[in-house]
Amino acid sequence: MTQTLTHTAPIPWAKILFPLLIVLLLGACNREANNNFKNPDAVGNTPAAVATPSSENSVEQQYAEVNRQWLATNSKQDGVQTTASGLQYVVKKEGTGKQPTLNDVVSVKYTGRLIDGTVFDSTDKNNAGNPVTFPLDSVVQGWQEGLQLMKEGAEYTLILPAALGYGEQTVGSIPANSALIFDVELVKVMTMEEAVAEHAKQQAQQANEQQAAQQQPATENPAEQQATQQ
Repeated sequence: MTQTLTHTAPIPWAKILFPLLIVLLLGACNREANNNFKNPDAVGNTPAAVATPSSENSVEQQYAEVNRQWLATNSKQDGVQTTASGLQYVVKKEGTGKQPTLNDVVSVKYTGRLIDGTVFDSTDKNNAGNPVTFPLDSVVQGWQEGLQLMKEGAEYTLILPAALGYGEQTVGSIPANSALIFDVELVKVMTMEEAVAEHAKQQAQQANEQQAAQQQPATENPAEQQATQQ
């Protein structure tokens, strides 16, 4: 008897099992998502966990708001003038000399403080009471604008909103979003050329003083001077 041999094609298990595996995985993910939604203790799944700011951000926001409210109240005080940019200033004494432009170099004396009265910088403290000299375009916007309102000899109080000062940056002991108050005396206004010449003159004067000090003989002490005379 002749037997007919037949070849059976292999069953494509990969094509059958792979879609089934995908279905099972998706079902497991959906169950986990539903459990997390129902469980308010699941990390990161409650609306409060997403929306609640950190305590640090909350403190910064409160500080910024306190400063904004203080500026709004201060703007209504007698003698306070406000420019279009939001800079507030009080004229304590008008000057009669030159008025600077943004391209000039200025010498000023100043004291800077926060709205709570904390002094963070001053020429008395950091420059032995002497004025500091700098190009006007090298400082914060509030100073650039405020000093251009002044003339040599003038004394103003400049009140800078944070946007005209250091904004959201923390600079030294100055917190972010701080309104800044400066008592400023404009001592001198110079062109850049005049400032360079003035600096060279001061350098030469200091060099001459140092040379003279080195050439001066040391003074004898009283005992040696008396022994020499005898």
